[in-house]
Order: sequence, then structure tokens, then C-alpha cells
Amino acid sequence: MADLETTDTVGNGVIIQCVKEGNKLRARVVSDGYNPNYNIRFPRDIRAEGVLYVVDEVRESSDGKSYAAYGKIRRLIQ
Repeated sequence: MADLETTDTVGNGVIIQCVKEGNKLRARVVSDGYNPNYNIRFPRDIRAEGVLYVVDEVRESSDGKSYAAYGKIRRLIQ
């Protein structure tokens, strides 16, 4: 896993979690107010199963079927 900044607070950020789906590792938004079934464009090289991340912002894609992460990505330490 890449050297990623860590945080123990979410603040105004959005929580992302990586989950195993078949043989793929998917990133999903777990913060309230987002569709939990949508995938999110998220860097593959930092994905780790079960790990929570905080991103600055999440935007819906133009097709309305997925999200994209924007801004800084930090690993959430609980």
C-alpha cells in the first residue's frame, strides 16, 4: 500500500470503504447521503479490503451511475 496520510477524524470529508466483490476490490461511499451501491473512481494502487478512507469530496459522475473522489485521500484510523 502506498504511504498514505492518516487521520482519526472525518470532519467535512466523505468516508470510502474498499470491499471485495467477486475477484475485484471495489471502493464504495459509506457516508450518509450517498448511494451505497455505486462504485467510486478511486486509485487502485491504494485499495485494501476493509480499509476506510476519508476524501475531501465525492461527486456523482455525468452518467449518474457512479461517483468520483476529489481532493486529498487519507486513511481513517479508528
